[in-house]
Amino acid sequence: MPATAENLRPRRRRRPAPPRRGVAAVEFALVAPLFLILLLGVIEYGRMLVVQQVVNEAAREGVRAAVCAGAQTSDALTAANDRLAASSISGATVTVSPNPPGSALNGDPVSVTIEVPFSAVSWLHSSAALDATTLSATCTMRSETQQ
Repeated sequence: MPATAENLRPRRRRRPAPPRRGVAAVEFALVAPLFLILLLGVIEYGRMLVVQQVVNEAAREGVRAAVCAGAQTSDALTAANDRLAASSISGATVTVSPNPPGSALNGDPVSVTIEVPFSAVSWLHSSAALDATTLSATCTMRSETQQ
């Protein structure tokens, strides 16, 4: 190797980096709880959306049973509760209007309202942000009774 100005310059020695043992563990300890809370929140809100959709479907099925000729309140309650039970949802309140639905004249509106407290269907039993939330759905159709 020929002698050049660069080769003749004294090389500076780098100081060794200070030990960084445990830095990753500390960073993980700071970030993991926040990530876990965020993940559980997303799961809980997803559960809420799924239950809301099931409540909507149950209200529709309940009112569909209620608008048929000669329908009784028990028909609407059974149809709605069967749909809720198929999705393991309990603690719902089902209301049919008018009661009995067979008293509605042809073309009159018949409604089924379902309310479920979110605390009854939550996967996380201490969901403070959503415990006071009530999921509800109302479906209305015209009576199909023949006169």
